[in-house]
Order: sequence, then structure tokens, then C-alpha cells
Amino acid sequence: FVQFESYLLTAGLRSGLNIIDFSEPLQPTVIAKVDLPDLVKKIVRNGEKVYALGENHKLYDIDMQDPANPTVSDVMEGANHSAVFLAFAEHIYLLTKNGYLRAFERPDENSSFARSGQAGGFFGELLANRSVGGFTLLGETERPLPVAVTDVKSLPRETKINDTLLWQGYLVVLGDDGLVQFFLEDHEGSLQLVAELRLSSTQRWLAASSRRLYVGGEQKIDVIAINDVEGFAVTGQLEFSAQESWDGLIVGSALCVAAGGQGILCFSGEDPDLLEERSSWTLPEPLESQLDVRILANAGDNRLFAAAGPVGVVGGRIIDGGGFK
Repeated sequence: FVQFESYLLTAGLRSGLNIIDFSEPLQPTVIAKVDLPDLVKKIVRNGEKVYALGENHKLYDIDMQDPANPTVSDVMEGANHSAVFLAFAEHIYLLTKNGYLRAFERPDENSSFARSGQAGGFFGELLANRSVGGFTLLGETERPLPVAVTDVKSLPRETKINDTLLWQGYLVVLGDDGLVQFFLEDHEGSLQLVAELRLSSTQRWLAASSRRLYVGGEQKIDVIAINDVEGFAVTGQLEFSAQESWDGLIVGSALCVAAGGQGILCFSGEDPDLLEERSSWTLPEPLESQLDVRILANAGDNRLFAAAGPVGVVGGRIIDGGGFK
């Protein structure tokens, strides 16, 4: 749910949204419903706009200028990951992990998010420019760039991006068709495709150590290395117990994998081509049924944080041998 003035927006049990008037706190009243062909999984609000992420991977843009008569003004298809807001410079960005970007002018005290008139849609993947600040948009756009996007780097063909990573001087792009592309930047700043590698199945995430690139998402992890003969080549594959995984991260010498309801799986990286799964993951029994680990972040040293759905944020440490505690 989210609060909007004296109203509360809640997801319906099977679909859509309910708008509840709480001006009389002891007698709340449903004053309107937003009919959506979707079970709402997440709601975010900014100004007079509400965004509802549906189970069918659609993001609904809802105008709340009149709470008794909310209207759906736009629908974004293919929102396969939860949307997040990012405020930067004079703009607010609405991002999804699989490459959609919406940019809005940041409202001042006298204007609302809904009335700013600066909404623009972009398709691509944002890369942070650590040295100069701002972002590079990886993709193609003919629209005027938002102020925080300092550059656009075009791919040689239209690609729906699942993940990107900088590794060994290359920009690695994982497409939703199982194709891994390796790019170098030329003297003019353009991206030059230097190699492609087709995987046997579609994967979702990239992670890298100094020696290996790991690609996962389905019930296995592909291990990629650079050699003098073949260039980029798959040097190993690991099948493991989880049906699918959502994110991967190298912490210390261990590969950590976000495995949804199975928690965090950790693999020892002593032999980079032959990963060995460690089983030290523990969580109190009352929380196990609510676990849904999707996003990993390194907290420095050997510490790891995970966004774990209803459980909240889980933190721990990678211990000797590659296990998580």
C-alpha cells in the first residue's frame, strides 16, 4: 500500500487497486477502484502519480489528481523487475532492471509530478559514469537527453538487455536471447563489437572475478574465460539445485547467487571452472516461507546484503570456504 494525502491505495486481492478514504480514521471507506487486468505486486508514488507493478510484468501509470476518479494514463510492457525511483540533478528517473527508463522533471513546490509536462520514455540500460558523474544510456534514442544522461552509446543492433558489466576492459552485454556481446570503446567514444558468444539457454545476470565471467539465471551457470586460441569461450558449466536465479555477485573468492525462495547459494571459487556449492545458509524457520532473494550487494570486505522480499534485507558474511552465514 501507499499513502496519498488522506487516502490509502491498496492492492486488490485478485487484481487492481482500491482507494480508501481515511479522513474518518475509525470509518475508512473505499471511494474508488482502479480496474487492472493484473494482480498488483508493488506500488510507488511520486506527487500525483502512482505506479503499480503487476504480476504480468506491466507497469501502470495512474493519475491521482482526482482521487475519487483515478485514471490509467499509460502502461509500460515488459517490466520484469521491480521499478525504483532515482532523483538526480533536475530530474527524477523511473528505472526497471531490464532496460526501461522514464525521466521526469523534478517538481518544485508549485508544480506536481503529473503536470510537469516533461515525461519522456527511453529504452536502454543506464551505466554510471564514476569519473565525471551522471550516466551513459546504452541503447538508441532520438529524444533530447535528460540532464543527468551525459552520453548515448549505440549498440549495432536493437537488443533487449538483461544485464551489463565492465570486465577486463570490455563492456559485456547480456541479451535476452542468450547472446553475450563484448565491446571496446574506440578513440571517438563509439562502441566496437569485438566478439559474440551464444549460450545454450537464456540467462539473466552477469558476475565477474579477475579471471572468469559467470552468467546465470536458469538452472545452471556458464563460466567464460579469455584464452589465446578461441578468444572468449565457455570453459565450464555448473548445474545446481535452484530452478532459477536472479542475481550473482563475487564477494571475496566466492560466487554468491540470489536463488529466490532458496536464499543465497554460495560457491567456492578456488577452482574458477569447477565451482563447488557450500551449504552453510541458515535462516530462522518462521522466515523461511517468506524468503525471496532477488538482489545482492557487496557491503565491503566479505559482507553481503540481499533484498529478500517479505523478509526484508538479509545481511551476512562470507566465511572461510565460501559459505554464507
